[in-house]
Amino acid sequence: MDSGSDLPFCVSMRWLKEHGRLSEMDTNFEHPRVKTLAGSELSIQGVVRDTQFRLKGSNKTFRRDFFVSNALDDWYDFVLGKDFMKKNFDMLFAPGGKVQKMIGGLFGTNPRSPGTRSESASRHIVSSF
Repeated sequence: MDSGSDLPFCVSMRWLKEHGRLSEMDTNFEHPRVKTLAGSELSIQGVVRDTQFRLKGSNKTFRRDFFVSNALDDWYDFVLGKDFMKKNFDMLFAPGGKVQKMIGGLFGTNPRSPGTRSESASRHIVSSF
């Protein structure tokens, strides 16, 4: 999750390939023109439309479009943006809740960087896609 992301939902190209879902990507889409913190435009290759997903620890199912970016490949599987976090704050951060316990690990003291990527935090949060 990215509390500063204007991009609502994004999945890495790597994740789509690893899970045999690349054929679901639509390349006919309106580019969201999102900039990175460094000021460059985020590379978006397509969109996976009307995707159903659920967060681990939650019974709520969501259905959204996910932009696809190879810029995430070395960093994350998914980005769930700030608007999603605001709208679902109670579910995500309820004290003692199952989802809150999963998210707590994202704010730990072991930041990931390219080349040192272990199991992605999003693999712990998104239970189905």
